[in-house]
This record gives sequence, C-alpha cells and structure tokens, in this order.
Amino acid sequence: MSRMPWPDYFMRIAFLVAERSTCLRRKVG
Repeated sequence: MSRMPWPDYFMRIAFLVAERSTCLRRKVG
C-alpha cells in the first residue's frame, strides 16, 4: 500500500476530530 498524501491524511484526522468534538458537545449539552 502506498502512503497517503499529507493533505489527505491531515483532512481525515481533522474530520475525525471534528466529528468527535460535536459528539462530545451533544452529550454535554
């Protein structure tokens, strides 16, 4: 498997973190 290009990798992480934070906010709110 070839390595993922950096922008792709970064965007995926940012997306996952954003999803997680919204989930946490929903639970707290």
